[in-house]
Amino acid sequence: MESEIDRVFKYFDKDSSGFIDLSELGNALRCLGLTPSNAQVEELMKKADANSDRKLGKCEFTYMYNEINVAPKVTLNDLINEFKVFDKDNSGYINAKELDEALCSQGEPMSKDEVRELLNDFDKDKNGRVSIVELATGLLSR
Repeated sequence: MESEIDRVFKYFDKDSSGFIDLSELGNALRCLGLTPSNAQVEELMKKADANSDRKLGKCEFTYMYNEINVAPKVTLNDLINEFKVFDKDNSGYINAKELDEALCSQGEPMSKDEVRELLNDFDKDKNGRVSIVELATGLLSR
């Protein structure tokens, strides 16, 4: 029986060469439920490409997927505590400015438009702020 990883690899190996190149890697990982940025895809390729030929065989691809798919999971309390750092007035809510600061300056920064969209998704009463607990819960359920 063919595994999901095997099916995805075969699908993205369009020319049946037995390899997936950098241009196909991001979409292949996204088909497997991961959400790497383009920069992360390039970094993953560098790490997994054992012979530096800028393409991954099925073994390299499977190994890379298994390595990144076992990353530690973020807990609700972890996320709440992270957002509390940006809750300057300790209100239990985070406003647009605080959310911008939290998400536009950490890790792979989000754009201002992405932050606004996120706030709009979770700001149920449209008052320009969102409960930290509701935001963390909502993000973990995505």
